Amino acid sequence: MTYQLELPLELDLIHDVFDEEPVQILNCEVKHLRRKWISLVKVLWRNHGTEEAMWESKDSIRQQYPYLLKRSKIQG
Repeated sequence: MTYQLELPLELDLIHDVFDEEPVQILNCEVKHLRRKWISLVKVLWRNHGTEEAMWESKDSIRQQYPYLLKRSKIQG
């Protein structure tokens, strides 16, 4: 996942793009939202602690990082 920051002009020399890379799936669960079920995975991101792991859509992670589901014990 790539982020681009909007920096003020006085910080123009600072690199404004950085990448976040997932390193591990910690957990999974299924949530019922209105009329459908959503599969979620808890993702540990590089350079972040487990307390900062985030719940992401399993489909989104499968599309962007297919290798991550293959490496985990969670069925893809």
